[in-house]
Amino acid sequence: MIVKIPPLMNPTAFEAAWREANKKAAAGEAPSKPPADAFHFDAERLLNVMRALEAGDISDCKASDVKHAIEAMTHVFLLADLVPEFLDGFMDVATRHFAAMHRKAIIGEMAQKRADAEGFGQEWKAAIEAGNSPRKTDYMARMVAVMMKAEGLNQEQAIRKIAEQSGRGKDATGKDVIGNIRKTVTRAKKRLRSK
Repeated sequence: MIVKIPPLMNPTAFEAAWREANKKAAAGEAPSKPPADAFHFDAERLLNVMRALEAGDISDCKASDVKHAIEAMTHVFLLADLVPEFLDGFMDVATRHFAAMHRKAIIGEMAQKRADAEGFGQEWKAAIEAGNSPRKTDYMARMVAVMMKAEGLNQEQAIRKIAEQSGRGKDATGKDVIGNIRKTVTRAKKRLRSK
């Protein structure tokens, strides 16, 4: 049996792939399927066997679940043997990374629900999409729009509040943060009007 090891993704590439997969799922597109002969980890079957092992009695486990657990561990052992020390590092890094991505997704869903309930859901969604775009085009203008709608402020008050929340009166170069935000918002509004 020849096992193909997929190329590793750095966290940025993973996040881009993850966002793309979520967009496709939201649009109703079916996710790409692995090759027919590829092994698929079935978490529920593995958990059934792990719980039974923890209880010290696997007599209630289905034979197919036990076989699946053995095959899963065989893949893990093979990978550990092929690439020594990789698995330890990968498990540590990947577990923390995927847990953080999961938390981020849950917090994002909660924030969107709250924004929808409070009447600024569309502005919040636009700001998040702008923030997730590669160049973060119009992100600051969208955040000012969120602040204006959420707190009933005018544009200048919203800009001041965002600058205040950044915790700095001036950026690293000594330039005025409020002035920079104001210029960014003005440029974004001109760009959006010209479209």
